[in-house]
Amino acid sequence: MRNAFSFLILLLTAGTAWGAEKIEPLRIKAYAKTFAIGGYSPALSEGSFQSLNAFRIMPEVTPTSWLNLEGAYEFQPVFQAGYATHPGGTTSSLPRSTASRYRIADLATEIADVEGREFVLYQNLDRLNARLRLPFADVTVGRQAITFGSANTVNGTDVLLPFGFQQLNVEYRIGVDALRFQIPLAQLAELDFGAVVGDGGHMNQSAVFLRTSFALWDSQWALTEIYFGDAWLTGIGLERSIGDIGWNTDLAYMRAPLGERSYARLTSGISYQFSKSLFWTADYHFNGAGGQDAGEYLGVAASFAARRGGVFLAGRHYLISGLSYPAHPLVSVRGQVIAALQDPSVLLTPALEWNIFNNSFIDFGAFLPLGAGALRSEFGSYPAIVYSAFRYYF
Repeated sequence: MRNAFSFLILLLTAGTAWGAEKIEPLRIKAYAKTFAIGGYSPALSEGSFQSLNAFRIMPEVTPTSWLNLEGAYEFQPVFQAGYATHPGGTTSSLPRSTASRYRIADLATEIADVEGREFVLYQNLDRLNARLRLPFADVTVGRQAITFGSANTVNGTDVLLPFGFQQLNVEYRIGVDALRFQIPLAQLAELDFGAVVGDGGHMNQSAVFLRTSFALWDSQWALTEIYFGDAWLTGIGLERSIGDIGWNTDLAYMRAPLGERSYARLTSGISYQFSKSLFWTADYHFNGAGGQDAGEYLGVAASFAARRGGVFLAGRHYLISGLSYPAHPLVSVRGQVIAALQDPSVLLTPALEWNIFNNSFIDFGAFLPLGAGALRSEFGSYPAIVYSAFRYYF
């Protein structure tokens, strides 16, 4: 994006026009993260090692009570060997703006690389927006994060760059270029609508959305419509409590473009806190865009659902269960089991977080697939991954 940094600086200093007595000090947050990742791909019969690093700076200023300016820039040096040097090998682990089709213009994603792609330097101008707090609405214009959905895990209505199961550094959603209006209608009701603009402003690269949420019958409901120019998504979400059990449901139907298959997606599940510390979730997910068997999985990866519909699973029926437990005031343990019922195959994702000192964390984890390999099952074809990470927040 030409002159993007100059524009960012202009936005973050524009508050001087309102008078010094109204300007809040410039707030700057940042983090530095490094991931050491080892993997083995059964499909390629090859191992890999990656040192994935991310440095993010997030300036923010509120020059008046009705205006907030936000920016975020991240650069990512990546050292890698083995199958990680293949096309797409790094993208599967570290989300980057290359995954975003919803930007009208952007900085060059790759700053530098070496022959063989054993080192690549990426960058991402991930936030650049102004938020107006008007008496009747909040209006946000510029690069921002937009996410929808009511379920605990996979959300059929969350189609604007959702994260997959094997991605790391998912603390911030990838920003998209959008104009968004959020109008409160009541204490638990809101009207949310806007436009997400893609490459060059073309409609087939963009989306228009309308979402309303409201409380009814002791439940929180959400109705969603998203128009893509050649496709249309309709969704409904439900969140409520049944005694001490939480119940979440997210249902979506995508009317795909001519020549592509339309499909429905459903996630419904429960959550329960056994004590003050042990929390459990369990979901069933139906993916109507998925294949009937493993022989159809490659076709799903090339379909509209995977390219633009936010679908990252290849099968149809899944059970997903997770546990989180703070084993110590400074140590938390969590894990998730994702089971593809028709293969069958399973992905296990154990993880541990240790708060070693103020603003600093160490993580250990793994993505462990179980199932027939060589494209005979979904998760059996996934690479096995173990990782450690260090995170520091400024």
